[in-house]
Amino acid sequence: MAKFFVGQRVQVKWVARPENLHITGKEGRIDLVLQTPDGARYGLDTHPIRHEIGDGGVFITYGFVADQLEPILHEGQQPCGETYEQLMDRLRSGVVA
Repeated sequence: MAKFFVGQRVQVKWVARPENLHITGKEGRIDLVLQTPDGARYGLDTHPIRHEIGDGGVFITYGFVADQLEPILHEGQQPCGETYEQLMDRLRSGVVA
């Protein structure tokens, strides 16, 4: 599964509600990541997260989950499965002191 971050360009793969079918295929930039009990929700600059405040707190009524988004990579780039720390450890192990 892709890891997403604020500022990343993405394309919407699918939507859960029929009334939002027009969003499928649209591109945007992630501008907000909310950690919820059900997992992360992503808001795009073109389609922000919407929420409602009720008696029980704040409810997310609109936001994307990771499976609904596809990262947009520049030509020739590949997604990285390693963390920054793993990359730095690998770099250090190749340096001769």
